[in-house]
Amino acid sequence: MILLRLITTVAALAATVTAGVTRGLIISLDNETAMDVDTTTLGNLNLYEQYSAAAYCFANDIATPGTPIRCAAGNCPLVETNLATVSFSFLDVGKGGVSGFVAADNTNRILVLAFRGIRSVETGITTLDTRLVDTSLCGATVGCQVNEGFQDSWDSVSARITREIANAQAATTFTTLVVTGHGVGGALATLAATLYRTTPPVAAVTTIDLYTYGSPRVGNAIFATFVTTGNDAINFRATHTDDPIPKFPSRALGYLQWGPEYWIRAPTGQAVHTTDITKLSGTETPFGNGGTPPIFDIPAHLWYFNEVAKCI
Repeated sequence: MILLRLITTVAALAATVTAGVTRGLIISLDNETAMDVDTTTLGNLNLYEQYSAAAYCFANDIATPGTPIRCAAGNCPLVETNLATVSFSFLDVGKGGVSGFVAADNTNRILVLAFRGIRSVETGITTLDTRLVDTSLCGATVGCQVNEGFQDSWDSVSARITREIANAQAATTFTTLVVTGHGVGGALATLAATLYRTTPPVAAVTTIDLYTYGSPRVGNAIFATFVTTGNDAINFRATHTDDPIPKFPSRALGYLQWGPEYWIRAPTGQAVHTTDITKLSGTETPFGNGGTPPIFDIPAHLWYFNEVAKCI
C-alpha cells in the first residue's frame, strides 16, 4: 500500500497541479520529469481517442472493407473528417469477445488498429483475471510477465488481425500503424503494439505508435519498462483525473503501468486544453492518476476528450 506520508504529498501536489500549471518543468521524481503538452500532442490524443470511441459503435465492428467509419453518437467527428474507412472489422471474436477494426486514415495516410473496451465497466472489474504469466513479448528479457486474461484474448485473435493489417498495408502502402483502445481495449492495444514493434505485421510497416485511454495495468515492472523504453517506443498512455481503471490490477499484485502517462486533469464533461494535460515520463509514478484517491469514479473513465463509450 502507498504510505500515508506519500498520499499526503501526492494530495498536496495534485491540488497544486489542478489549480493550474505553467508550461515547463513541474516536478522531478527519480530523474523523471512532468511537462505540459503542445497543441500537436493534444490534437493527436483527441484524434485517437475518437478512433477508440468508434470501436464501441456496432456498425464499425461489422463493417465491410471500404465502409466509411461513422459514429451514430456523434463522438468521432475527427475520424469522419479524415475520411477513414474500414479495412477489416471484428466483433466478439476469440477469447473474451474481442471487437474493433483495422482502418485506413486517408488524410494522415496511416493505418489504425482500434480495440473496443468492455461494455460494462463494473462487471469487467469484478471479473478481471489478475494472474501474471510469462510472455515472450519482451524478447530475450528475463522475467517479463503480463496479465493472463489479456494475453489469452490477444493470442486468440492476433494471427487473423496481423494478416489483415498486412492486407491493408498492401492496399494502401501506408507505413505507419497506430494501435489504440479505451479501457480493456487499451490493454489489448498495448499487447498488440509490443508484439508489432519486435515482429512487424509486415516489413513495410516501419512505425508503430501506441495510444491508450484509461487502460488497466497490463504487466509487471519488467514489461512496463520494456514497453516504455524499447524499440523506439512512441507511447501515449492517457489517464483522466481519478479514473479507477488504470489502478487495476493492484501494484501489490506485481503490476506496473508503462509510460509516459498523459494525465488529463480537466473535469469530466469539460473540454480539454494543453494546460489540462501533464506528461509524466518513465513508468508509473505516484504523481498522476495513480496518486489520486481510491474513488470508484466511473464517469471519469467514460469521459476523456468526449464520451468515449457513448455508442454502447
